[in-house]
Order: sequence, then C-alpha cells, then structure tokens
Amino acid sequence: MPRKLVILQNEFPYHVFNRSHDKHFFQVPLPELWELFIEEISRGIKIYEIQLHSFVLMGNHYHMILSTPNQNLSSFMQYFQSRVARKLSIGLGKNSFRFQARYKWSMITDPGHYKNVFSYVYLNPVRANICQKVEDYAFSTIHSYETPHTDNFRLHYHPYFEKCAEMSQAELIGYLNDSNVNHFAEKIRIGLKKKVFEIGNK
Repeated sequence: MPRKLVILQNEFPYHVFNRSHDKHFFQVPLPELWELFIEEISRGIKIYEIQLHSFVLMGNHYHMILSTPNQNLSSFMQYFQSRVARKLSIGLGKNSFRFQARYKWSMITDPGHYKNVFSYVYLNPVRANICQKVEDYAFSTIHSYETPHTDNFRLHYHPYFEKCAEMSQAELIGYLNDSNVNHFAEKIRIGLKKKVFEIGNK
C-alpha cells in the first residue's frame, strides 16, 4: 500500500505514531531512551517551533500529539527521527537502528475527537497492563504540564480542550483515569490510520 502524502497545515493538530523496526523492543533501557527522545524533541521544538500537546514512549513505539504553526510536520519529523535513530545506532554499537516506517499521522479536526485521542494516548500504558493509572507511568508527558522537562520542552494546551488549561495536573490526571476511552480504543486505533481522524461504526 503506498504511503499517504503528508498534508502540511497549521489549522489542526496531528496524532503521530511510530514503532521500531519489526516491532522489536528498543534495545536501550527506557529511562535512557526517554531522556534521548525528550532531548531531541526539545531541540526540534526550538528549531521548528512546533507545539507539543502530549507524548508517551512505550517499549517499542511512541505516540505524540502536536501542532505545526509553520506547516512543517515533515521537516520536524525527519529531524527528530533521524537524530534519534543515529544516536541509538551509535549507542548500540552495531546494526543501524531504524524505525519501522517513516511515521504515521492523522489530523484531528473535531474537539470531541481531540479529547478522545488525547486520553487514548495517555492511557496507552494502562491498556497495555503496565500500570493501573496514568500517573504511575514514568515515560509520559503527563508529568510535565506543571513542571516542564527542559526550558524548550513546554507542553501547549490546544484550544480543542480548553478545560485542560484550567485544570491542575492532579485534576487532569483524574480526568484521564476516569475516561471511558479504553472501551472503544480499537475504534480509535483504526480511526488514527486515516488522514482525518474519525471513529467509524466498525
């Protein structure tokens, strides 16, 4: 199947996903991997002026929601993933690390859909039975809303979820833990394969 051409725009946020080649687990401890990903995202934020809304790193993949005021998703992603792959290859000292594909993306054009995808991303470790609550997973930006990881690494509240900006971190965590998104997670997963996210009836 030919890969879909990236729609470069600054009106809607994107969900972006990628995994390691052949779904193998990253051969680096997650604490080290987290620091590497955050370092390179921070560099990318400074250079490309993207707005990051959420990021969760799992054992063999990641999820990200971001906006691109400069309509430059492709440039940011090429920079970010190539630097991560290069540093992982050097660190592993053997075969070059590579992601499974360029990356997968979907535009989120509806406020209700945004809230569902936002919750879906943060509840990923819960669905995987790694933890029972979102705050128990260390490799997630849910811990960065009140305390930015670095000067460049600051999360942006998207207008689609205005209530989020009014919440404390504890209130946001409570909102996510109370979400029923996991009941229709498969529909969200399928919807995120489309250029414009939607939840179908199947």
